[in-house]
Amino acid sequence: MHDKNRTYNGDPSGSSASAARLFVYVIAILALLSIPSFAQTSSSFRTLPWELMVAAAVLAAYLVVGFAYMIGEGFSLPEMRGWASNEAYQITAVLVLVVLVFITVRIENSVFESFGFSPTPTNPNPAIVAGEQFLDISREYLVSVASASYSANMVMIAVLKKFSTGLTSNNFIDFRDPAEQLYRSAKDMIGTAVGGIHISIGLMTAQRWFLDLIARSAFTIFLPVGILLRTFTFSRGIGAFFIAVSISFYIVYPLTFLFDQKVVDTLLCPEGATHCDGLWKNIREIRMPALSKAVSFNSLDGSVGEMMEGAATGFMGSFVVLFSESAFAFVTFTMLTIMNFVITAGVTRSISNLMGYDIRMGDIIKIL
Repeated sequence: MHDKNRTYNGDPSGSSASAARLFVYVIAILALLSIPSFAQTSSSFRTLPWELMVAAAVLAAYLVVGFAYMIGEGFSLPEMRGWASNEAYQITAVLVLVVLVFITVRIENSVFESFGFSPTPTNPNPAIVAGEQFLDISREYLVSVASASYSANMVMIAVLKKFSTGLTSNNFIDFRDPAEQLYRSAKDMIGTAVGGIHISIGLMTAQRWFLDLIARSAFTIFLPVGILLRTFTFSRGIGAFFIAVSISFYIVYPLTFLFDQKVVDTLLCPEGATHCDGLWKNIREIRMPALSKAVSFNSLDGSVGEMMEGAATGFMGSFVVLFSESAFAFVTFTMLTIMNFVITAGVTRSISNLMGYDIRMGDIIKIL
């Protein structure tokens, strides 16, 4: 007597398993062929609601599984039927996760909108809007520090010229070598300050670009693709990775800028102030004008004696302000950037473990 369950209990590399694998490959190829149509209409695709894209991905996953189940039922392929039944439960679990994400995003949006951060047509996440404002003000402040450093370098050149011409013409002693040594030392310190500030400006610019990328593609591309990939057994791991990355960077990463703002506000608030009015009012009204005053001593029209007399108080004191400001800006904003990505990477790993995929920190760093 022929055993109907022989094929199901046999080798999984049999003909029915090959048919199921071929079916999955065909579906994946058809999905990839549809990508150029989205790329041609990227401007309108960016503004599509992410809820619509995720719902379409879940529906497509159910259709693939349902189609596979019908094929297994029609052609008596119990392995394909079993695979489809198992994947239906997997998709349902992802659907529950998507509903929880939807509720979380709605609550987060309501909180940020209550603080005045409204979504835009191209960026529906108010938390990302708040993060972009933080980065814009940070970059403005860092640029002011860099500009003050360049101005200080010009002052040193003027001082060198004054020493080389004025002192040499009125004295028998040649002061050019000491003046050049003084300029060389100051130039090295200014170069170090400018280099650190440029690194911080680059980090702020990169995060600004990264936030825009997240707003464009995290929930409209990576999350739907992750849902589809998690439907298939052979791509379940990478699908879980895509889902974890999209959720953590769309929800958690923008929230880290709230902590950044709290840290910077605490450091920059004037002494004795209970709070800072407005968004970084201290930067705009105190720190940046102080930097302007730090390089306002570049008026060298007085005599050499007058310039030397005020050097100890005005000249060197201004450079101390500049170097301390550069060190503060570099250390603060570099450490905050590292902290943001470490927190987000930790959440990414936790979400992926929750979905049954053990992700490594190195994998997240490669993606970044």
